[in-house]
Amino acid sequence: EWYLKKPTFQKVENRLKVTTQNTAGDLAARVMMVPMNGIKIGPSPLWMQADLTKVGIKPINNIVDITNYVMYLTAQPMHAFDYDKLAKHSQQGVVMGPRMAKKNEKITLLGGKQVTLTEDDIVLATDKVAVDIAGVMGGEATEVDENTKSILLTCCSFDMYTVRRMTMRHGIFTDA
Repeated sequence: EWYLKKPTFQKVENRLKVTTQNTAGDLAARVMMVPMNGIKIGPSPLWMQADLTKVGIKPINNIVDITNYVMYLTAQPMHAFDYDKLAKHSQQGVVMGPRMAKKNEKITLLGGKQVTLTEDDIVLATDKVAVDIAGVMGGEATEVDENTKSILLTCCSFDMYTVRRMTMRHGIFTDA
């Protein structure tokens, strides 16, 4: 029977490195990051585009759509960053993780809205700058676009009360 056979997988060497730092403590209880290279950006399958449209999400591309699709299946927000853009915003390779925002730190979000952060906000940041308001929305500087070749896929669990306060404070309401 097919289910008795042990599956075999082709080993793929991934030369993309990520150093994860979590200085937000219990406010970011779980942080998972997976770098992937050799990405080809294109449209997602029509069935996925239809399913996303049914729940009110505009299809963007295969990578963004799969993160949104998984979010609707599991109720767990995910985000994909352009790895090469992250590397430009880091000092050594990609150093990334949740931390508390610095007072008056600024971030431009997907869609162009600029937000001034407070010390009560959790962000995903490189070792230099904030690139995402945790559990709310990613930043424009590291968005996945048609030129993306490598991504950093993130799935994190943030304190829901803090995320709710951030959405209210900044007036950002998303499906995440």
